[in-house]
Amino acid sequence: DLEQYSATQAKNTLIDLLVATKLVKSKTEARQKITEGAIKIKIERKIKEDDEEMQVIKDLKYELDFNDDIDSVIIQKGKFNFVRVVA
Repeated sequence: DLEQYSATQAKNTLIDLLVATKLVKSKTEARQKITEGAIKIKIERKIKEDDEEMQVIKDLKYELDFNDDIDSVIIQKGKFNFVRVVA
C-alpha cells in the first residue's frame, strides 16, 4: 500500500508537495527532478472512469487543485518512490 499524505491546503504547487511528502529534501531538488522528467502524477477522481493516466510533469509552476471531483493524487519520483496525497 502507498504511503499517504494529507494536503493542508486545497491548492498546492507540485514543488511544495514534493518537499512536504519528503520525496525530495529541498525545493531545489524538486525543481531538478521536475526538469529531468523524474516526476509523474496520476489524478484519481471520485468518479473512477474519469481517472487520468500517470503522466510526466515538467512544468515548474504546476499546481494541484484539490476540488470536489478529485479523490487523491499519486506522485511518483523515479521508479520506486510513490506517495498518495489526499485533500
